[in-house]
Amino acid sequence: MAFVIEGPDQMAHFAMCQVIGALRLEVNSGLKFSNRGSIMNLARQRYGCQKRTKAGVLKEMLVIYKTKYGREYGA
Repeated sequence: MAFVIEGPDQMAHFAMCQVIGALRLEVNSGLKFSNRGSIMNLARQRYGCQKRTKAGVLKEMLVIYKTKYGREYGA
């Protein structure tokens, strides 16, 4: 199944989903998503998260997602 991302709103949504997915991967499995830098620091800089743990930042990101898009992530 293919889909097309058009416009800045859909690109921002996709980028946020990528950050949430990477954080979820690191929190749940302990695997590192990227060797280019911390995904947690990226989330803290880009989305203004204040927590200092990956699990805390993931919870904040899920709240930000629900606030911005009006639904739960993955629903």
